[in-house]
Amino acid sequence: MFTYRAKRKDNGEMVEGWYVWVKENLLDNFPDAHDFIIPAGLHPDAGIMINIDPITLSMSTGKTDKNGKMIFGSIPLEDGTMTKGGDRVRETIKGTKLYVQEVFWAGDTSQFALRPSSPFDYTGLCYSEYRVIIGTQLDKDS
Repeated sequence: MFTYRAKRKDNGEMVEGWYVWVKENLLDNFPDAHDFIIPAGLHPDAGIMINIDPITLSMSTGKTDKNGKMIFGSIPLEDGTMTKGGDRVRETIKGTKLYVQEVFWAGDTSQFALRPSSPFDYTGLCYSEYRVIIGTQLDKDS
């Protein structure tokens, strides 16, 4: 299973785990909620699901930045809207700060990619010893 990350609706903190979308909500304590994360490390049978804001949802890319921190990318929602929870990364080479890019799922190529693209990334998101996470796309909007 993939790891997802999103902001909790109750307190705005980020949570990581498994994403669950419930078409018709059957939970009495969340009558209007449809998007949840089961926190990492918990078994789905534990019954703990955290209500999340779907526009903040992002998925692990399986790649890390130069500090070993997992990079998350924005993904499309069912209605086609792109989420804003993906990371923003910066390329720094020999002390020179170069590109600030947003990580997102490129459905046309079925891979995570960077926007705007860098001359160093010809096949989408790949490991770079020069790339570091500087925040999320949500941080840019605030």
